[in-house]
Amino acid sequence: MERLPSIQDLKQQLAEADTDAARLAALRVLESRGAELPCGEAEANARQAAALARNTRSYNDMVRAAIALSEACRDTGGADLWKECADIVREAAVASGSLVHEGQHLYLLGRAHEVQGNHELARDCYERCLKAFRKTEFAGCVGAALNQLANLASIRGQPAEALEHYQECLKIDDDLHDIANGALHQLNVGEALQRLGRLDDALESYFRVLALSEQHPEVRQMRPVALSALGELFLDRNNTAQAIDILTMVMGAGDQTEVPLHILNETTASLGLAYHRQGNHASAHQAYAKALALAEEFGDRRLAAIVISRMAELALDMGQLERCSELAERSATGARQVGLPCEEAQVMRVMALLHAARGEDVEARGCFEKALALLCDLEDSVDMARVRLHYGRYLLTRGERESATMNLRASSRALRKLGVIAEWYEVNRLLLVQELQVDSDAALLQGISGLAALGFGPRALLERALGLLLETLRFDSAAIVAGGRPLLMLGSPNVASALAVGAGEQKVVADTVLSWPVYHNSSMLGRIYLERVVPVSSGRSYLVLDAIANLLASPMLRFLDLAVGVTEGRPELTKLRYRGVVSKNRRMLEVLASVCVAADRDVPVLTCGENGTGKEVTARALHDSGSRAGKPFIVVNCAGVSDDLLKVEFFGTEAVGSGSRTYKGKFETADGGTLFLDEVGDLGPELQAGITRVLKEKVLNRVGGHVGINVDVRVVAATSRVLGELVAQGRFRRDLYDMLRTIELVIPPLRERQEDIPDLVRYIIRRSNQEFGRSVADVSPDALLQLVTFRWPGNVRELEYVVERTVLLARGDTIRQEDLPASIHPQQA
Repeated sequence: MERLPSIQDLKQQLAEADTDAARLAALRVLESRGAELPCGEAEANARQAAALARNTRSYNDMVRAAIALSEACRDTGGADLWKECADIVREAAVASGSLVHEGQHLYLLGRAHEVQGNHELARDCYERCLKAFRKTEFAGCVGAALNQLANLASIRGQPAEALEHYQECLKIDDDLHDIANGALHQLNVGEALQRLGRLDDALESYFRVLALSEQHPEVRQMRPVALSALGELFLDRNNTAQAIDILTMVMGAGDQTEVPLHILNETTASLGLAYHRQGNHASAHQAYAKALALAEEFGDRRLAAIVISRMAELALDMGQLERCSELAERSATGARQVGLPCEEAQVMRVMALLHAARGEDVEARGCFEKALALLCDLEDSVDMARVRLHYGRYLLTRGERESATMNLRASSRALRKLGVIAEWYEVNRLLLVQELQVDSDAALLQGISGLAALGFGPRALLERALGLLLETLRFDSAAIVAGGRPLLMLGSPNVASALAVGAGEQKVVADTVLSWPVYHNSSMLGRIYLERVVPVSSGRSYLVLDAIANLLASPMLRFLDLAVGVTEGRPELTKLRYRGVVSKNRRMLEVLASVCVAADRDVPVLTCGENGTGKEVTARALHDSGSRAGKPFIVVNCAGVSDDLLKVEFFGTEAVGSGSRTYKGKFETADGGTLFLDEVGDLGPELQAGITRVLKEKVLNRVGGHVGINVDVRVVAATSRVLGELVAQGRFRRDLYDMLRTIELVIPPLRERQEDIPDLVRYIIRRSNQEFGRSVADVSPDALLQLVTFRWPGNVRELEYVVERTVLLARGDTIRQEDLPASIHPQQA
């Protein structure tokens, strides 16, 4: 194979060229190797080539040089640079009369307007550019214009228009066999589908990009991009834990410089939002700070405005009112400068909430109304729905029920259409409370039917339905009983009573108990059981109870299909309340037996094991199986967060002056329930001392406070490190270590429980079928063997990800070996 000339050889040829034509030819070759040159050299070469092309009237070379100049300065040049490039191409277009040159001029001019935030002018340029290119034979140029129009539509909050353009781009890519652009446009299609609420279709698009990135080395860089998009999608689906897992995976690759900087920026910002929604404020603050630093370093003013707005909302949630005000003003200015109405509207929403917290009614209303005005052309967008939700909730506090209900109903319609689960549930809960005052039975039926229509998984749907029943009918605890055991519980119902009632098929209506059967095709699936401590005399319509049972029959049937457990034939595990725990492995069954024994022993527990083995799932099983079930289960990730932030996160802050409010830390929030400390080995000495004191004395002091606060919290800690070694090194307190490991659970890695993999795979297939509307029935023997013998460095978490993805992309009703991702190679087994 002929060796390519080195960059130094090419520079020498340029220096030795003695005519303009020769110098231009040498620069043309150097231009093709521009990625290997420093940005300054590539820019200087492009300018020199443009001048030489002008001298020699080589108009194609003028255009090529202008495009090379724009590429060399893509990440550092502003609007003036794009305008300079556009002017060079315009000169060539006028001289040549070429439609292609005219289209390229309009394209570059559109980019100049777009960088300045002049989106209307940019759109006009791209539309004229598209019209010119359609008259040529250059399909790739048509695709470039369509791509920019789609990007603009996306920025302007018009995902339907963006989707139409991106799909046309995909067709062009297929015709040209352009895998690189095809992967990019498949990703963009997914993003547009996500914004339209078509989350399952978006998920499939993202997984297709992942498959392309593994099959074709030239698009390997798309893998972190697709993973980042997947993380954001799981946020929309209200699956915060899975979003954090995926986004953290991208961040890990970023630490090894495998992720483009702009993707690392977006991912870090999304990770901050995921932590924020999880209530992990310390981790959210740290992620936002890193995202802002990256955005400012990269010159990404759009992302900077978004991150600062999110930081303002976080400060508000933490009672830091002055900091919230400062950040919100800064974000609003940035959003206006870049021309981002959706982002500016969200800042106005945060400002409105800030004014409401200060009791400034006129200012709060003004900010809400300004936010609505900014979004007047985007009635069905997530941004508008979010503003209406918060405005409606505020109006309820002012007693303006009619205006509040109007805003909440509009928000509910949009959120339901777009599949934004968490906020839709919140807005409908508010509506339910209002409608209960008019017709409680109708409101309850409407609330449960709304849950069924939104697409929750069966467990989540049943949990929320039981929650509505408790809130509406004024009961304290609830259970779903089937097959002689309680499958699902909220609160602390009397299990013996629930099982005794569950043995019959009659409705039971009493002052302290309400229970009725659920049927499917004339066969009883199980029973709903509600219980209260204080007797209340209240009758219920049997027709309403039957209607509720009919609404819950389908999710209960699906939940029963998923409830493959470990308790059958094992009396020692009958107390276990699990969330998808599937095992026949001896060591894992011993762990679960210990969970049952420890559930009602009010002592700390330490869970140990590799990442992805299921330490948090085990902690939740421990919580759900004991007397604290139904009380708060609060998670704090201690890894990689500064002690100053974690101190506030754990213990809260006392309000000082008018610039702040009292902020309850996680120990107070978890009062009566369980506090799960993930990666407890990362805690610093001061925090170790503080937690030791709380465990010993059951009392804490807020930061800035002087009055002790009593708390009743069970601590379950988790670590993937060997704490005994940290104790020996003096990096972890011996007394805290001894307290935490009062009961110690060691969870085996998946490679040491291979016998569980077939059942786990089939369980995940069934769950994925339900969640994504697929119909995969089984897995072929060769594919299953490959899954069983793979080493699974990411343990159960990695297995879940692989099987979910394979279900989405499987080409038939059985998963075959060729459906598995390229990373699960037999030689790695």
